[in-house]
Amino acid sequence: MKQKKLKIENLSCHESQLRDFILPILRGNVFHVTDCSGFKGIAKDGLIRSNKNGEFPYTYPQSARSYARTRGYISLFDLQTTSDDQLETALSNYYFLNPAFTKNNPIFLIFSTSFYPALIPWTQARDEDAWSEAFIPHVEAFHQGDILTANVSRVVSVKIKRAKRPPNSLCRAIEKAFSQL
Repeated sequence: MKQKKLKIENLSCHESQLRDFILPILRGNVFHVTDCSGFKGIAKDGLIRSNKNGEFPYTYPQSARSYARTRGYISLFDLQTTSDDQLETALSNYYFLNPAFTKNNPIFLIFSTSFYPALIPWTQARDEDAWSEAFIPHVEAFHQGDILTANVSRVVSVKIKRAKRPPNSLCRAIEKAFSQL
């Protein structure tokens, strides 16, 4: 399959509107979420690489015991048929709309439907009784090995505007303590 140049759709919204803004784009689709640095590597290489060998930094402490990573799979989100309750539970376990590692600029690589037959459903992890490993029931899917960018139908980069919050008394006390060191 020929490598294709990924065109980025740049969007922005306030953090308070993120769910209403991005979920309609993601629902019914399968996607991978990354940060700017990860996207640059994906675009340069023409593929999303597995992290089985730990070549890329872990984004969370549980990445070391990720069901996907230990098998050479790539972790994806599959919202094709996810119910509202399943989605809410998943978001409370892992807020994939704005993961911390993306620094308020998540990039969503949405796959074409022709790619879907290659997916490994989350139920495989359940059926293997892999509960000691990290995976997200009902919304996570996996792919064995690298994924060519030719399978990506849409790239959405979201710049998330955060509310400016005045420091509370605890923050002021901590700042004062550190300024006296």
